[in-house]
This record gives sequence, structure tokens and C-alpha cells, in this order.
Amino acid sequence: MPRKDFLALGLAALVALLVTGYWVFDMAKERRGHDQYVTSTECRSCHAREHAAWQKTYHRTMTQAATPANLAAPIENGTVVEALGEEITFHVTGEEISVTLPYLDGSQQTLPLKYTIGSHRMQQFAVENGQQIHRIPVFYSIQDEAWMPISDAFFHFRDESREGFLKGYALWNGNCIFCHNTRPNPGMNYPEWSFDSSVAETGIACEECHGNGEVHRDRNQNPLRRYLTHFEGEGDPTMVHPEKLTQQRATEVCGQCHGQRVPEPRERIVELMTEGDPFRPGEQLGEYYQPIDPHTQLDETIPLRFWGDGSPRLTAYEYQGLTQSDCYLNSELTCISCHSGHNGEPEGLIADGMRGDAACASCHTEVETLAHAGHEPEQAPCRSCHMPQVVYGVMSIHPSHLIRNPDPGRTLRYNMPNACNLCHLEESVNWAAQGMGQLFGTEVAPGDAPFNTPELVRGFAQGDAVYRVILLDVMNKRGLRHPLIESMAAADRFGVVRRFGERLDGDTNLVLDAQQAALLRQLRESAPPAQPFEFGE
Repeated sequence: MPRKDFLALGLAALVALLVTGYWVFDMAKERRGHDQYVTSTECRSCHAREHAAWQKTYHRTMTQAATPANLAAPIENGTVVEALGEEITFHVTGEEISVTLPYLDGSQQTLPLKYTIGSHRMQQFAVENGQQIHRIPVFYSIQDEAWMPISDAFFHFRDESREGFLKGYALWNGNCIFCHNTRPNPGMNYPEWSFDSSVAETGIACEECHGNGEVHRDRNQNPLRRYLTHFEGEGDPTMVHPEKLTQQRATEVCGQCHGQRVPEPRERIVELMTEGDPFRPGEQLGEYYQPIDPHTQLDETIPLRFWGDGSPRLTAYEYQGLTQSDCYLNSELTCISCHSGHNGEPEGLIADGMRGDAACASCHTEVETLAHAGHEPEQAPCRSCHMPQVVYGVMSIHPSHLIRNPDPGRTLRYNMPNACNLCHLEESVNWAAQGMGQLFGTEVAPGDAPFNTPELVRGFAQGDAVYRVILLDVMNKRGLRHPLIESMAAADRFGVVRRFGERLDGDTNLVLDAQQAALLRQLRESAPPAQPFEFGE
């Protein structure tokens, strides 16, 4: 064998040994259950573009250290906030922030502010007291530029007593730590109910979606391994690439947070609270959890988190909505068909090229909107009819992720909003049902007399608090207002309804004739007594 061929063969063997040996070593490490998280700082050194895109997202700022630089709220040293008759005073000294307020036992205490939670629509705050961290009973609404009691963000009765204020505390270690952080571990000492909580990284960072990065980092310090992985084009199997997973597994990566769930079996709650979330991206979510549905036996509020037909009406149930959709069941649609954490605008994390009707048109190429829906595209985008805004969360109304055809009959059957009347507020449900019949040949038996009145009137009078908030949101977005509706909202027992009523500042007065106004009063007065939902996150 010529010397140069011998050297070439030897070099090739050395490369193979280095690469293969490193591969075997790493996979062995992985099999031994290494679970070391390296944080986004390590990811940035190689993945600068992806890191820069993620840096702009609200995922990153879901939880942050409570420092002046991370505040969305106007807090200075000595800032006093009043809520439900109580005073909260903030103290700022350099990078440290503390707060004086009535604590859980009613005593006045000054505690260090540990975390901020959220930075998009609202920002909440958590104080540290020994091993326990509690979310405090006030938050700052970024979109309203106002301080509010936390109960006004949820469906609680407005209670201006000391007890009502104290009910706004929540244990961060056993609640907020999940779904707002990367690799959360409450670290509960059972059954003493003390905590040694930890997170791999505050906020939703790289490894919450791609898996822990220790093996990936160590393995790719070998340049030969990096080049081989690059030229193979298959990616590194030690990291999870959601776009390369099956439809179910890819959807479950998002569903770990965007799909409220209970441990499976229920006894696993002890493991969850003592050792942390066992799920890792790429695994089967159902091995650890079952998604909550209207029939989940947990507490009396569970059915109220869904409309009467079983569709979700709160955020953090997007997984449940999507996985019930024909687009999911009969195609390969996943969350990342439309959303991306690495491109597009932070608002909604809609992927580049998927805003407006583009996402739907990427699959439904044959649909011509005017012929299909009887509306011009700018009048009725796909999502207005098939993903109507009927979901509440964090002081905003969001599109349903249960993608389906509009049906005014659902309002007749379940007293829930329908897509047609969310645009045509001044028309009745029976009018909408008749119009759908003319367009699509469907038949819906008409409802009784109230369903012949404008749905804004009937829905605001006979709908529950979630429905009232949705209707007020539609009025606000369209610049509509009416003194009778505003006065009813201001007197509502639910603080969240009052807040949405306060947003009405349009310059178009909605016209209700005397008969309609009288009917609104009559229906509202005869509605069943309101019940506090005690939910809304």
C-alpha cells in the first residue's frame, strides 16, 4: 500500500474512532439519565440567530428576577398602590425591591420581591418569605396602564374586605412555578409542606421545548462531530426538534403548558411536587398527565372552564381545542404549522408568512372566500368564522383553537357566543341561523322570543360573566358604547366585567330602542343568581 494511501486510511480510521467513540460515550451518558440543563446562555454561542429571535418573545420574560430593569409597572421607591381598601408600598434600593403589605395572616409585613410574572398584557409579582414564595394580590395591567386587584383578572366576585384581599395570594412554589419556567421543581418536602424550589432557567427558554442540552453541548465540542452532523443533515438526536417529531409528539411539546392537565395517575402529584415535572419534550405526554376536560373529577369549577358544548373558554386549553379539531384529526396540522418561537412577531408567535388567511390558505388552496362564505375576505377572515374570539385569558379575549364551522345553533343550545353574532351584534341569533341556512343549506330550529332580539342585548342579559366580558370586548374593539350597558357593567358583581366595561371609550353610540332597552333590563333582572367561578388564569 502506498504511504499516502496508508496515511489517508489511518486518518479516516482516527476520525471514525473519534466520532464514533464520542457518539457511543454520549449515548451511554444519555441512557444513564443525565438531566443537566445548560441554559440559553450556552445555546447562544452556536445558535445566535435563534437565540436573538427567542430573546424578543414573551416566553423569555414569562418569569424574571424582580429588578428595576425587568419592571413593566411604574414602580419607584415609595410607590403606593391601593386595592380593595388595602395599601401596598414598594421600596426600591439599587437592584433590590421589597414591598410592605398585609400578608396571609393579616399582619403588615415587608418582604423582598422575588419574581415578576408576565410582561405582555399584565405583570404579576411574587414575594419571598423563607422557603415559600407567594404571588401577591395586586397586578399591573399593561394594556390598561393601571393597578388592579388580582381578583379582577379572574372570575371572582368583587370583595373589598380584608379577607377578599388576602384570597388573592397564591403559592408560587406549587402553582406559578409550572408553565412559567424551564424545568420547574417545587422541591416540596412532603408532608411538611416546606419547599426547596428550583428552576433550570426562569421563563420559557430553549430547553423547555428542545430538551436538556448537556449531552448536546459536550458532544458538539468535537468539531468533527459538528461537521458530520451538519453534512448528514439529520440533526443531532440528543436534542429535540419539534418539527421532526410526529404530529402528536410535536403538539404535546406545546401541550405541556398550553393544555391544563392532571397527573396520571393522580397519586403522581407527590412525585410532581417533590421531584418536579417528569415530562421531557419528545416523550408521550399521556404517560404522565391527562388533559382536563369537562368531565374531569377535580372540583366544581372544571365544567365552567368549558362552554356547554365542551369547547374551551379559557387560555391554557389550546391543546384541548386543537386536538378536537378536524384539521388536526384529518391532517398533519400541529401548533408549529402556524406558530414559531424563532421567527415572526412576538405577538402570538405567528410564523412568518402565516398571518391573516395565509395559514389556512396553505392547506385550503381551493377556497375562494367570497363564494365560500358570502363575505369579502377583509370582512370575514377565515379565523373570524372558524376560530372566533370566545376564549378569555389574562385580561384579553383570544381565538378559539377548536377549528370548526360556525353554527348559531350553539347559542340556542348552550347559551354561548357564535361567530356570526360576534360580528353582527345588532342582529338576533335567529337571524344568523336563517342566514346560515340560506348560505349553506343548514337547518336550525329557531329559538324562543329572546333570540329574536339583538344578541348584544340577549347575550349581555342572559349570558354568564364570560359571555358578558366577550361582548364588552367586541364593543370596545368596534368603538361602540351605550350608557345602559356601561351602567350594568359598572354594577356587575364580577370585577373583571367592570374592568372590561371601563374600557369602553369609543365615539359611536349603539342604538337601542326603548323596547330593546326595557327587554335588556327585564332579562338581566330575571337571570339566575350569579355564582363565583373562582378561576380565570
